[in-house]
Amino acid sequence: MNGFTTGYAFWYGVTVLVTAWVSVSAIGNATENGKIPLYIGGMFSMSGGWDGSGCLMAAEYALEQINERSDIIPGYELRMTWGDTQCDPGRATRLLFNHTYSGDAPKIILLGPACSRSAHPVAAASPYYNLITVLYSATSASLRDRVKYPYVYRDVPNGVNVYNGPYLWLLKNYGWRKVGYIYDPNDAFTSRLADINRRTAALNVTIVSEVIDTNAENLIAKLKNDDIRIVFIDVFPEDARRILCEAYKVSFYGPDMFWALPGWYGDGWWAGDNRGTDCTADQIQEIVELSLPIGVDVSPISTVNDVTIAGITPREFSEEMRNRLSWPKYQAITENAYMSYSYDAVWSIALMLNRTAARLERLNTHVRLEDFTYTNSYLSEIFLQEFAAVKFFGASGDLAFINGERLGSSKISQIQGHCDPDWQISQRDCYIFMSDSEHERGMAGRSCANMGAELAEVDSIPKIQTLMDLWSSNNFDETSWIVGPAIPRDHSSNTTSKDDPEEPPTHGPDETTQNAGDQQSCSYIEFIEGLEAKLVEVACMEAGPFICRKSAVFNYVTVGTFDSVSEEMIWANDIAWAGGQVPSDGVPEVVIPVIDHVEKMTPSFVYILMVSFAACGAIASLALIVFVVKYSRNRAIAAANPVLCGVILLSTLLIFISVTIHKSEVISTLNDSQHANLCRVQSITFSIGFTLGVATLVTKIWKVYTEKAYTSKVVVYDWWLHLVISITVAVDIVLQIVIHAAFPTIVRRHILREEVDPDDIHHVTVFYNSVCTHEDILIPVFLASVDKTFLLLAGLFWTIEIRQAKFSVFEDGHLVAASIYNLVIFASCGLIITFLFPSSPTELYIFTSALALCCTVITLFIIFLPKILYLLKEPTTQPAENRVTMTTSSSGQPCSSHGRNPPPALVEENKRLRAQYSKLQELQKRLQRVRRIP
Repeated sequence: MNGFTTGYAFWYGVTVLVTAWVSVSAIGNATENGKIPLYIGGMFSMSGGWDGSGCLMAAEYALEQINERSDIIPGYELRMTWGDTQCDPGRATRLLFNHTYSGDAPKIILLGPACSRSAHPVAAASPYYNLITVLYSATSASLRDRVKYPYVYRDVPNGVNVYNGPYLWLLKNYGWRKVGYIYDPNDAFTSRLADINRRTAALNVTIVSEVIDTNAENLIAKLKNDDIRIVFIDVFPEDARRILCEAYKVSFYGPDMFWALPGWYGDGWWAGDNRGTDCTADQIQEIVELSLPIGVDVSPISTVNDVTIAGITPREFSEEMRNRLSWPKYQAITENAYMSYSYDAVWSIALMLNRTAARLERLNTHVRLEDFTYTNSYLSEIFLQEFAAVKFFGASGDLAFINGERLGSSKISQIQGHCDPDWQISQRDCYIFMSDSEHERGMAGRSCANMGAELAEVDSIPKIQTLMDLWSSNNFDETSWIVGPAIPRDHSSNTTSKDDPEEPPTHGPDETTQNAGDQQSCSYIEFIEGLEAKLVEVACMEAGPFICRKSAVFNYVTVGTFDSVSEEMIWANDIAWAGGQVPSDGVPEVVIPVIDHVEKMTPSFVYILMVSFAACGAIASLALIVFVVKYSRNRAIAAANPVLCGVILLSTLLIFISVTIHKSEVISTLNDSQHANLCRVQSITFSIGFTLGVATLVTKIWKVYTEKAYTSKVVVYDWWLHLVISITVAVDIVLQIVIHAAFPTIVRRHILREEVDPDDIHHVTVFYNSVCTHEDILIPVFLASVDKTFLLLAGLFWTIEIRQAKFSVFEDGHLVAASIYNLVIFASCGLIITFLFPSSPTELYIFTSALALCCTVITLFIIFLPKILYLLKEPTTQPAENRVTMTTSSSGQPCSSHGRNPPPALVEENKRLRAQYSKLQELQKRLQRVRRIP
């Protein structure tokens, strides 16, 4: 037996003895407090590379809640012993051995370590002790290797999803194709670099990667020589400060650059320990405040404020954490973004143990949770199986494990400057224009000092330009303002303007001179129409408005959340670009964009639906034409004039046909010329059909008005009606010819929206619609509607005039009147809709077609339904020529009820009957006289 085997056997025996002793101790504890303790081995980073002390506070809060619950691992008490790894792999390994070989009861599971570099050795060694390692903040992508780390469960999303997902979204969305990537050689960082290299290969993105070493000067020099303007930094905070220090020395920063860093650095990280750099905290802070970098980190808490497994909401969890920071025992604790994950990790352990205890009870074995040992894999295998089934809503959101991993979201934050209310920010400074207060120079300075500020300085051209921009944006009436120190007087000019920003002013307000009267004077800044700023000398005791300045406060602001499942960015605030616009990734390249034009037409289902209704209406019109022809000699039809009934049906047929003439997805291959011709045909068809129908109805109501309203009882012959209809239609045809000859139909395209391909920003799809119109559209609209408007108004007048007229059962004057009311209402609605949707052909087609169909169908029902019902009720009605009712015209001559000369035989019969009627009346009078004689 070699030395290694002997040593292993020795420690194995020690482990067995210690485990047996601890088991007996656990039973003894159970007799004292009624519950058997189960121990978690906690590993936290309280100092060193990262301060994750807040995770300890959150874990202890979870233990308190779990132990108060009688439904979670009943009969047991979950406890935790912990140690500080300081983000150091060696310390973490030593802590693992302390946990496993200490005199306490065996640790049933491990919580942590916090940092990826300390988690790797622990995760690799824990399977040899049958210990599951639950990670709450270690995001290294390599830890997802289930072959190498089979006992790792991680409730925090891994770094590949947390960082690379947002980085890739930024590259795609802003079209950056050349990026610098500075990384730490640690495995947690190199795995992310490998992933982003793989995923950007198909995007034609060049990643200029540089590993951080002891000399950051060469690294920055190389990136600057390569004209890199977009830089992703993936290192620890102390290295980030070294990088920014070297960037400051060579002016590798400013509004034309963009920096992205890990968001877990925390507020004010740039002002931390600057050992290892020869820059001051103010110099590094200048880079940060002028570049406004973003930070990417896990989302610190769920945005869904539902009740968690613990019975509190995520918001209540956050409030409790902030409250506990004031407790004496937590005075040294620092809040961080991973506290909710530590909290949920403890809850996931408790739920896993709860499921395991229930399973052991169902199996009816003698094995219990307290029987766990480092050498028996039976319980550890059950732990692994039950962990995979854990699923709940926690403070960090929905938690479920897929191959030991959890998908989640990333928080995107940005370092932004903030000012007090009413102050305006410009780069690193806040300004306020005190226009409501006028003081002399000394009092103005004291007023600024009371607000923690000073008079605004004008000691450089950019500062003068800043004041001029702010003044212009506020539209102040005052033009002269008291300011602070100015540019020395040895310049050649005393003005600066937007057109000549490099021309400096001569005097400064703090420079006092002796004028001719030996009176002290100061300089004011004077704005001239927002285009020029000039420093003028004014007596220092002269009062005026003044400008105050103080430094802005910079800290992280959450600007968005990236969902790694849907790969969508949800913005909460706007990104503040330091230069006012998205920075370029280098020298602009001439790129010819690919633009696809897609026409949005009336959907097929809408067009087919309208055509189907129109087809049904057309079939009904044809059927009614046959009906009128067949029963034209019947009194019910003859009294309404069969010819005019046929004309009305012809007009409805034309309107139904016009509804089918429209460009849609069904008829989508037309060019602009063909589309214009289609619009002409539709316009003419509808116009003639509408005019023909209106003219027929109006002439019929005119006849009724003439014959019933006049006391002279003028007879209107049918050929008069036919002539009026013909003239009206001819006028409409002439107007249509004039419209389309003088104002040709043209097709105009209206841009609806533009969409950029997320995979290629130079591929743009432009969606548009095509609208038929005319030049000087009001004139064609007037010409097309003037004759129809005149007819409708005349018909409406005559309809109102005959509203009290009496009609026989066979007359349809009241039906015609109702139809005219119907036409006036629908025509008015159609005219309004035409002006409401001038550039929306689909909506216009839907509404106008629906109005035309409804109006036409209602007219058919009003005019013809009573006639059909009458014929169904009295199918044996005699033909009209056998039942002519004779009347007497105004000339005293007999005539028929429908205006035609009666046959001679009927005239003679009428005379004979009248003579007999006269004799009967004479006999009746004589009889009455006889009865009155006594």
